[in-house]
Amino acid sequence: SIKGATIVDALDTLYIMEMFEEFDAATDWVEKNLDFNVNAEVSVFEVNIRFVGGLLSAYYLSGKEVYRRKAVELGEKLLPAFKTPTGIPWALLNLKSGVGRNWPWASGGSSILAEYGTLHLEFMHLSKLSGNPEFAQKVMNIRKVLNRLDKPQGLYPNYLNPNSGQWGQ
Repeated sequence: SIKGATIVDALDTLYIMEMFEEFDAATDWVEKNLDFNVNAEVSVFEVNIRFVGGLLSAYYLSGKEVYRRKAVELGEKLLPAFKTPTGIPWALLNLKSGVGRNWPWASGGSSILAEYGTLHLEFMHLSKLSGNPEFAQKVMNIRKVLNRLDKPQGLYPNYLNPNSGQWGQ
C-alpha cells in the first residue's frame, strides 16, 4: 500500500555498489513520490525494516537530508501502533487513522515477539536524528515490559497480549 518498497529497500545497495546514477534517480523518486499519507493498513514490522531502515541507511551513507526527513516522518506515522495498555505495539496499523490491531491468527490477537522485538535499532536512531525522545522511549518500554515478565523455562514465548501483558500460547 505504500509504493516504492523495492526502491527504498535497495538504496543502500545502490550506494555501496557505487551505482550513483541509479542512487540519484532513486533519490529523486523518493523526494517526489514517496508518500506515507495513505488510508491503508500496513505491517509495522515490514514498514520499519524496509522503509524506515532503508531510509536511515541511505541517510547515513549519503548524508542526503531527504532520507532523514522521510524516515522521521514515517516514524511519526508508526507511533500510534504503541497506543496499547502495555505499550507493546500492534502488528498492523492504518497509517491514516492510526488504528492498530494484531493478526487474528497470532494467539488470540497477540503481538509477535519477532516483530515488535526488531523495532529497537531504527527507533533509537529516529530519536537521535530527530531530537524526539519518544521513539527511543517506545522501544525501551518494550524492554521494561519484557524484563518484568516471567520467562517460561528462561525463554521468551512467541506471543504477548498487548492489552493484558500476558504471554500467549
